Amino acid sequence: MKKANMLVCFERDGSGISVKNVYAVHRGGHDIIACLSGKNYDSISQAYSAVLSAAKNNGFRIPHYEAFDSRWYDILWIDCDTGRADKYSMR
Repeated sequence: MKKANMLVCFERDGSGISVKNVYAVHRGGHDIIACLSGKNYDSISQAYSAVLSAAKNNGFRIPHYEAFDSRWYDILWIDCDTGRADKYSMR
């Protein structure tokens, strides 16, 4: 498995979030994970699980660390509307 950092571009709407693009950035360049593009989720937590699963299924390992009783993965969540970049944790 290749070690990769993930970039997820998403938009918030009234019913949850819509994932626009997911990129795996690794030593050899970057790959788009197209299977998640255009999918809608009720929460960041659901989208988070889908991104982790898709990364694993495409042969990527996402580094993580433990802090504040949570697991923090190297996934940067970018809001397409505002350009704001955030990191979220998984409990």
